[in-house]
Parts: sequence; C-alpha cells; structure tokens
Amino acid sequence: MEFIKTQVARVDIYWECEIYQMLEKDREMRELFYSYIDDGPIDIRSCFYGGRTGPLKLHYKINDGERISYYDVTSLYPFINVTTSYPIGHPKVYIINKNVNWT
Repeated sequence: MEFIKTQVARVDIYWECEIYQMLEKDREMRELFYSYIDDGPIDIRSCFYGGRTGPLKLHYKINDGERISYYDVTSLYPFINVTTSYPIGHPKVYIINKNVNWT
C-alpha cells in the first residue's frame, strides 16, 4: 500500500461493510455496482498485444558467420514501466533561443 500511495495523489480505503452502507444510501452507485460485468481475473499478457508490430523480413538466408536473433521487446515493456519514471502534468516549455530580427 505504501508503494501505491507514492504513485497517486489520493488513495481511499474502504471496508466491505462500508461499501454496503454506501450502496444502501446511493441509488446510482448501487445500480452501477450491480450492473458491472466482471470478466474475471486480468490476463496480464493480453495487455501487451497490439501496436505496430510485424516482421521486417519474412525470409532471410544467412551468410557464413551470421546469426539470426529474436529480441523480445514486449517483455521489456513491463520492466521499463516498473523501473522508469514517467513525466506527469503539463510540460514546461523553456525557450532557449530567442527569435531575433537582425535586419
């Protein structure tokens, strides 16, 4: 939980009994809650499909001393997400070169 709190601005924690009390009081929440379709556990690998992927060559005959290798970029994606900081918020634009009219 401490890690999650470092990643987001606000974390709300509720006990199950508190959720049921909210459902009794809030009709809209109750309707949304009971109409929600749960597809079951998330299949993490299915999250990484898509994007622009494809073979660069369908057939390649290697020369002497050459090797063909496969680089699994998809498996690097979760690693980079865990180990890399991402920018958040609106970017700050720094203008280094001023537009100068020399004439």
